[in-house]
Amino acid sequence: MRALAAVFDIPLSEMRPLPTPDPKQQKHLFSSEERRVLREIRRLRGFYIHAAVYVAVNIMLIVINLITYHKVLWSFGSLFGWGIGLFFHGLMVYKPFRGFGTSWKRREFEKRMRDRMPD
Repeated sequence: MRALAAVFDIPLSEMRPLPTPDPKQQKHLFSSEERRVLREIRRLRGFYIHAAVYVAVNIMLIVINLITYHKVLWSFGSLFGWGIGLFFHGLMVYKPFRGFGTSWKRREFEKRMRDRMPD
């Protein structure tokens, strides 16, 4: 702090750390849509990390399996089992079936109500 005060020719008494923002106040910095997008980005990042660890660990297990006891391919159990988990993690992140959510139900309801209305 003294060195910075000397470089910028500021009295040391005026140097103070920046206040850390309160998490409750940070909530108001972003709109609800921006917070939703940030959550999606965190989930996507988590999925990418999960996929990278899956690939790295399974390559290592296959190599160990082939070096130590290649007659039984036990490493493929991990590859398959963990792969199922990774698949469902991907479904949770990419949501390929989200087309059947609330907006779809509302559209279907409105369409069916229009069909039943007399002309």
